[in-house]
Amino acid sequence: MKYDIAKFGSNIIPGGATDKIANEILDLLSSNDSLSLNFERINLMTTRAAKEILKPIVDRYGIEQIFKKIHFCNVADDLKIVISTAIDSL
Repeated sequence: MKYDIAKFGSNIIPGGATDKIANEILDLLSSNDSLSLNFERINLMTTRAAKEILKPIVDRYGIEQIFKKIHFCNVADDLKIVISTAIDSL
């Protein structure tokens, strides 16, 4: 299943929609073995926003399962750094 992060806008910042995104991802993961997060059309995401999205997922499934359950698609190079930094700090 594919989840479009950009449905909440092209800029993902702390607060904002991060709780909604995390909850929707958790709901989808509860009924699917894996999920593809589509970052197409995301122009900006802060490390803190990425942590707010990923922390509840890691808390539920564990850091090892993140890469088994979630696939990151269409991620720009700068966003790869943001996401990696967020994951490393969890």
